[in-house]
Amino acid sequence: MPPAREAVDRLPIPLVKNAAYRLLHGVVIAVHNARNPKREEWDIYLDMVRSLRVAFDGDCRKFKQLIFTDGGVPSAAQRKAVVDIATGLKDRDKVKVAIVSRSAVARGIVTAFRWIGFPLRSFAPNELAAAFAFLEVSKAETQDLCAAIADLCATIDGSVHSASRVEAYRATLGG
Repeated sequence: MPPAREAVDRLPIPLVKNAAYRLLHGVVIAVHNARNPKREEWDIYLDMVRSLRVAFDGDCRKFKQLIFTDGGVPSAAQRKAVVDIATGLKDRDKVKVAIVSRSAVARGIVTAFRWIGFPLRSFAPNELAAAFAFLEVSKAETQDLCAAIADLCATIDGSVHSASRVEAYRATLGG
């Protein structure tokens, strides 16, 4: 192998992160760039959902999720894994999932989940007040969630345009 090629082969492979997740105040926060989540990223999300299923004793009335996506969406197999976890849950029609996006693909996924009984709701990035109201979180929790969203966005490869108004919205809350 030529020396130049050998040197290139030893370069570190850049880590590209398409999705990040966090649980705060009982709300699962998910942030996705325009690329679909990798299997290992989705596995982190699934582990979080499984933990909440146990913690909430399967009661969906306690489950809240806030998703920001620029178009990155779970694959069919990844969506099926969510449906499998949700099988047998109490009050599945009471889950609160707010998806903030301009992406037509993401809105299509919302529609697909609604068809199978998940009452997801989509919001445009300029409808943050409505998204937080839908989740029924307090002003203090909203401020904390906004800070966490900004932190998660900083870990994602590229910018997350769907969350670009979060900091400005947080500033309007005062405190």
